Amino acid sequence: MLLKHADRLLAVATRLGQLDTARGMILELAVCGRLLDTTELRADGRQLTSAPGSDFPHHWTMATLDELGETKPRNNAPDSSICGFLPMASIPAQYGAPMTPETRPWGAIRKGYTHVADGDVVLAKITPCFENGKSGVVKALPGGIGAGTTELHVFRADSNRVLPEYVALVLKTPSFIRRGIPLMTGSAGQKRVPGSYFGSTPIPLPPLAEQKRIVAKVDELMALCDRLEAQLQERDARSAELSKAALAKFSDEPTIENLEYLFHPSFDVSTVGLRKSILKLALRGKSVPSSDGDEAASVTFPKLAATTRNDCDDRFPDHWLQVPLGACGEWLGGGTPSKDRADYWVGDMPWVSPKDMKLPRISDSQDHISSAAVRGSSVRLVPRGSVLMVVRGMILARAFPVALSMREVTINQDMKALVPYYPSCSEFILLALSAMEDEVLAMVERSSHGTCKLKTEALLQVAVPIPPLAEQRRIVAKVEELMALVDQLEAQLAASEEAGTKLLDALVAELAPSN
Repeated sequence: MLLKHADRLLAVATRLGQLDTARGMILELAVCGRLLDTTELRADGRQLTSAPGSDFPHHWTMATLDELGETKPRNNAPDSSICGFLPMASIPAQYGAPMTPETRPWGAIRKGYTHVADGDVVLAKITPCFENGKSGVVKALPGGIGAGTTELHVFRADSNRVLPEYVALVLKTPSFIRRGIPLMTGSAGQKRVPGSYFGSTPIPLPPLAEQKRIVAKVDELMALCDRLEAQLQERDARSAELSKAALAKFSDEPTIENLEYLFHPSFDVSTVGLRKSILKLALRGKSVPSSDGDEAASVTFPKLAATTRNDCDDRFPDHWLQVPLGACGEWLGGGTPSKDRADYWVGDMPWVSPKDMKLPRISDSQDHISSAAVRGSSVRLVPRGSVLMVVRGMILARAFPVALSMREVTINQDMKALVPYYPSCSEFILLALSAMEDEVLAMVERSSHGTCKLKTEALLQVAVPIPPLAEQRRIVAKVEELMALVDQLEAQLAASEEAGTKLLDALVAELAPSN
C-alpha cells in the first residue's frame, strides 16, 4: 500500500480533478523506493533506510542504460518477414497504454528507420513528444521485431539486472523529463533530447525482484487512477444535467434560495453564464414582480414614450417602453489630445479608454489630462451618470464593455458616451446593455485592417426596454443583491479550491524526491 499521506494525495487529487499530478507522483515514489511498505520489501521485517545523501534505499544501486543493455540495437531478418512498424502516433503518452504497430514487410522498413523488437523500451526524443512523455515497452509486434520512426531512442536489455517495464516507468517520471528538457538541442519545433542523456544518465536500480513488485504496485495504482478518472467523468456528466435543471429552476423563480441551490457541490455552473442569466432574467421582467401602483413609464418619461418602437419585442413585458438606444439621450464621442503637448497630459481629469472598462462603475482611469487639453482639443467633458461603452477595438471580438461614469470624465476615440435624457434611467440602461451583450456583439463588423467596430447607425437602433421608474429601481436592487451573492459564493468556492490545491502541493512536496 502507499506510505504515509500518499493515500491523501489520491483523495485530494481526485477532488480537484488533478489525477495527472497523482500519476506523476506515483511514478516518482516508485523510483525512489518510497512506494512499497518495508514489509513488502523484506520478508524478515528489517528496516530499510536510504543511503546517506541519496533518495533511494541503501541496497539499491545506480546504473545507466548503456551499462544495462544496448541503446542502438539492430535486427536481422529476411526481407520477406512480416514485421511491425511504430509511427510516432502509436507511442503512448499515458502510462500502460498499448502501442498500435502497423504491419510491414521487413525489407520495406529495415533501412532509414529505428530498429525495435518486443521487450525494447522506446522514448520519443523530439519536442513536444518527449515533454508529453511518449514512451513505453514494445509488445506484440508482428513477427516480434520491426522498426519505428527515427525520432525514437531505444533500449534493449542484455542482462538480468533490469526489467524493461521498470525502465519504462523511470522514463515516464516527471523528474526524468524535466531534467532532459534543458539538454534538448536543435531549432524551435525540432528540438531533440540527446542520446547521451538517454543512455548515460544514471537511474536508481533496485534488485530485480523488487523491480517486479514496484511495477506491479504502479500498475495497481495507475488502474485505480483510471477508475477514479472514469468516476470523475461520470460525475461531471451527472453534474452537467443537474446544473441544467438547477439553472432552469432559477430561471423560473430567480430567488436567492434558488441561486444558492446552484452552488451545490454536486453542480458545476459557470459563474460567467450565471451572471448572464441573472441579467437576462432581469431584462425580461422576471427578477421582481411588477406593481399596479407604479407610475406608468409613459407618464414618468414622456420624451422616451414619444419615441417608443411600434414593433415591440415580445421578450419584454407589455407595460414597458421599448426605445431605440439613440433616442435615450445625447451622444458624445471621444478623442485624444495631442501627444506633442506635454501640458495636456499633466492634470487630474480622467481620460477613459477601453483598458479602463473593467468595472461597471468608473470614477478614475490610468491616464489623465488637463483642463488645457479639454479647451485646446476636440475632447469633450462627459457628465457624471453617463453610460460609457466601447465601440471600436479588438476587445469587441469577445466582449461589449459598458460602465457608468461616477464623476465627470473624458473618453478616447474608441468609445461613446450616452448622456440619458432622464438620469434616473442610467442604472437600468447600464444593466440593459450589459444583458444585451450578445445581441450587440452580433452587430460587430471587422474592418479591412483587422480591427472590430460597431456601426453607429446599427447601435442607435438597438431597442432598450424602459420599465416604470419604481420597477427599474427594484430590478437594479435585486440584480445587485444576486450578483453580490454570486461573488460571495464564488469566493467561497475559490477559497475551497485554493485550500485543496495548497494541500495537494504540500503532499507533493512531502512525497517528492529532493532532486
